[in-house]
Amino acid sequence: MRSFLGFSSFLIIFFFSGCSVLTPVRVIEKDHSQLNLSIGGPFVPSSTKTAIVPYTTFGYAYGLKEDLTFSGNVHLLSAIFKTPGIDIGLVYQVVKEDAYIPELSIYPKLYFFKSLRKDGGFRMFPSLALNVSYTIWKHHLIYLGTDYLFQLTQGDYFVTPFLGYQFPVSHRIKLQTELKWMASNADSRHGVFEGESSISGHGTVGIFVGVNYGL
Repeated sequence: MRSFLGFSSFLIIFFFSGCSVLTPVRVIEKDHSQLNLSIGGPFVPSSTKTAIVPYTTFGYAYGLKEDLTFSGNVHLLSAIFKTPGIDIGLVYQVVKEDAYIPELSIYPKLYFFKSLRKDGGFRMFPSLALNVSYTIWKHHLIYLGTDYLFQLTQGDYFVTPFLGYQFPVSHRIKLQTELKWMASNADSRHGVFEGESSISGHGTVGIFVGVNYGL
C-alpha cells in the first residue's frame, strides 16, 4: 500500500508539472541531431525550499525528414524517487513559417513510468501538443500552444497552455524559457500544491528553462 501511495503521489506531481518537458519549438533539419536539457516545474514557494520543483529531463532529437523530427527524453528526477520514466514522440511541421504566417507544429508523444518499489506499477500516458511559433530578431523565436495529457485508465485529461521564447547564444547552443499553466482544467485548491500558484483555483503556474545543443 505504501509503495502504491508513493507512486500515486509522484503521478500527481507529474500531472501538475504539466508533462514537465520543454516543448520542441520546431523540427530540426534532416539528419541533424540535438541534445536537450530542461529543468523547472510548478512555482510553490511555501512547499519547497527551491520555490520551483526542480523536475529535470535529458533528451535527444533527430531530424528524420525536413518536416518530421524524433524526440525522446529521460526523466531524471523521477528516477531518483525510484520511478524511472521516458517519453518518446514525433514533432511534425504542419505549416511552415512564411512572411506573416507563423509556423504550426504538432507533437504527439507517449510517457512511460515504472515504479521500482515493491509491488510497483507501470503507467503509460499519451500526450499531444499544438505549437505556433514565429521568428523575431532573425534567429529568435516566440511560441505558444497547448499540451494535452491523457490518463486512459480513468478517462481524465489535463490541459496545459504554454508561452515560450527561444534564442541562440552560439552556433550550436540555444536557450529556451517557457511559462506554463499546468493542468489548467484541474481543481488545485486542495492536494499536493494546495493552489499556491493556481489561477482561479485551477492548475498551477510553472517556469521552465532549457539548453539545446546541436551535434
